[in-house]
Amino acid sequence: MTGATILAAFAVACAPRSATRTHTASSGGAVRYADVQAIIRESCEHCHNEDKSKGGLLMESYEELVAGGDHGSAMIPGDSASSRLVQMIEGKLKPRMPYKEDPLSRADIDVIRRWIDAGARAPAAAEATAAAPDREIALPNIEPVVSVSGAVAAIAFDPATRRIAVGSYKSVHLMSLADRKWIATLDGHADLVRAVTFSPDGKWLAVAGGPSGRFGEIKIWDVGPAKPKLVSTIHGHTDTILAIAFSPDGSAIASASYDKLVKLWEVSTGKQIKSLKEHSDAVYALAFMPDGKRLVSAAGDRTLKVWDVSAGKRLVTMNDALDALYTVAVNPSGTEIAAAGADRMIRTWSWSADDRSPEGNASKLSASTFAHADAVLRLAYSPDGSTLVSAGADRVVKVWDAHTLREKQLLDAQPDWVMALALSADGKWLAAGRYDGTLGLYALDGDRAGEQYVVPK
Repeated sequence: MTGATILAAFAVACAPRSATRTHTASSGGAVRYADVQAIIRESCEHCHNEDKSKGGLLMESYEELVAGGDHGSAMIPGDSASSRLVQMIEGKLKPRMPYKEDPLSRADIDVIRRWIDAGARAPAAAEATAAAPDREIALPNIEPVVSVSGAVAAIAFDPATRRIAVGSYKSVHLMSLADRKWIATLDGHADLVRAVTFSPDGKWLAVAGGPSGRFGEIKIWDVGPAKPKLVSTIHGHTDTILAIAFSPDGSAIASASYDKLVKLWEVSTGKQIKSLKEHSDAVYALAFMPDGKRLVSAAGDRTLKVWDVSAGKRLVTMNDALDALYTVAVNPSGTEIAAAGADRMIRTWSWSADDRSPEGNASKLSASTFAHADAVLRLAYSPDGSTLVSAGADRVVKVWDAHTLREKQLLDAQPDWVMALALSADGKWLAAGRYDGTLGLYALDGDRAGEQYVVPK
């Protein structure tokens, strides 16, 4: 199987924008910002966002639209004819916008003109808090003709090794490790759950995903009580979220997305703290350093980047990989970073932090090995840092000496791709989530065949 095929199936690539639709507002009624925003999202945001900002213009919020770009404000409230936004979409200023795409319909242009002529009013409080997924999109309801199992794309053990969270299509299932029973289901997620992580104290469970090409979603659940309770929902990114991680102190969450961005969120409020945007391709994986001061991200641009969390600044870029990186893991000692991906190799870098130096760090490639016959999809360190486990698109799970990258153990062949991998905090258990909707649970020092479970639908 080719690397391109792995990329498409493993990440579920960004869906193309939908066919052009006409947005209309009542000819006699007032035009709301929401009516204008719907047109902008469909026709303008893909070139005017945090990642691209053509002409210095961002259009993802009312405030950004008012602020304008390199040529000043995009609109003059009360005067649509003199507003640069209208002149560009009508073609009176060149190049016509949207650039090299079909022009906006006369109805859409009329909506924008009427809104500006009426004073370009800011959104009301209810409008401002309305999230992208709330807007109605006509999608066909196509029911499967056979029973369907959602892929298991995310797994996490709680810190006390009492439960395991298993992410599937639109839901997360909790299993009790004491009796291997499914004890709770967390429903209501927008699409395939691609990442789950427990907070350091085990009280919270963060769940991430979102529909490809539309938006990213994070839901935070209180999983302390017998019946889990949804605490908050964060909508961020312009594409699905592929990885999340709690900071070591539990105060923040980092998210990585197909939109090439890494974002930091405050857990207590759900507010965005930072947006890190130096990757030039999808960001597939991330991990905090044990001290919480540094964050590591791995992306399809073949690079591994280390960030200063408080400053939101990139410290180091490691570009030794020959193809896309799909996974990264940080040794609990904080002195070693491992990453792997489409070139089938596992690489480790030694790491030391020195806040007195200008860069505040030092990194060096310390070991590498051809690990699998196909792309390496997941890596995980044991809690004591002595063991590294890898899962590949060749349906193989391997156990390695973390420092020498010498193979120590080979688990029995997996029935399908291992899309999720986790090691328990007590170092005894390995969990593997698969594309076919099954879960494998293995004792690291026990039977290679392990225990096999079908995840509830």
